[in-house]
Amino acid sequence: MIIRGSLVTLRPARENDRRAVYQWLAKSDLTSSMLGPPHFPEFLAPAWEQFCEDYAPHFFDGTRPDVGRSFIIEVGGA
Repeated sequence: MIIRGSLVTLRPARENDRRAVYQWLAKSDLTSSMLGPPHFPEFLAPAWEQFCEDYAPHFFDGTRPDVGRSFIIEVGGA
């Protein structure tokens, strides 16, 4: 399912988005906002392996939508 607004599109994440999602979560200026209090910065951002365990393939391929699914917010195609 893709949801399109006048400025923003919300689309299901794909496997090729996985590394970018990890970078946004664990290694960007968004990290403190995404991990935030009360645990961050006391607990380190997850390593790639831990991220992959926590966000299993179904979050990126849609095979188990009843368990979880990730989405990407796009503005102007980016």
